[in-house]
Amino acid sequence: KERCLEKIQNFLSENLYKYHGGERIDPEKIIPIFTISRIEIENKGYPDLLDSLVALEHIIKNSILEGRMQEGTKVICFLVTAEGPKKNLPEGFPVNLPKEVLVGNELRLQKMIEEKGLDFSKMVRGKRSVSAILYPQIISSSDGGLNMEVGEFMSGCCAGVFPSRYDPFLLTGLEAGKEGTPSVVSRVCGFSDAIKTIESLIEGLGGVIVVDNIDLSYYEAVLDYALAVSYFARNFTEDRVK
Repeated sequence: KERCLEKIQNFLSENLYKYHGGERIDPEKIIPIFTISRIEIENKGYPDLLDSLVALEHIIKNSILEGRMQEGTKVICFLVTAEGPKKNLPEGFPVNLPKEVLVGNELRLQKMIEEKGLDFSKMVRGKRSVSAILYPQIISSSDGGLNMEVGEFMSGCCAGVFPSRYDPFLLTGLEAGKEGTPSVVSRVCGFSDAIKTIESLIEGLGGVIVVDNIDLSYYEAVLDYALAVSYFARNFTEDRVK
């Protein structure tokens, strides 16, 4: 797990500096999180996720000011979703992500990231603590990006976030748990019914927090996603300090 985390952190730190300039981010201060799904933007809750990352920005900054998180902490969320497998990708993909690589809903999702101010331009100038990175590829050990198997990738992340508006049973949440990576899932997912707790699964499977996106308003649910991720991010940094 530590090896996978270090690979992701170093990859992000090196390529952000190489392709976006600005300040070189300390890899140990990068907290990677992820979502992974089919590219169904509304059904999989991508608008909800991006709005929650905007809210998370304020929570992280406040936590830093209060001394509960380290100065310079960066949360980077991978959005792993693609129209299909890709070949001949550029060096540094997906940090280096030319528009020509994107097709269909990938273009729409990248535009949403930029409109929310969650692209890397502000993070590398020290003006943001939270960013989103589109990973429009089928993850594998030869995908032209991180070159990690799905299990390794999940293991190396601090948490998975699955804010689906419709999902009969969220298998990716179970896969993340198998790797010891905690998850934030929406109540509408069939997976949330199988948990019956917001504390944790059985020992060794990582924690799960269920967000009620049925009875709560949209903005309340978005805030709860952000608070849940901040909880896992704080635990992550505290464990590493210990």
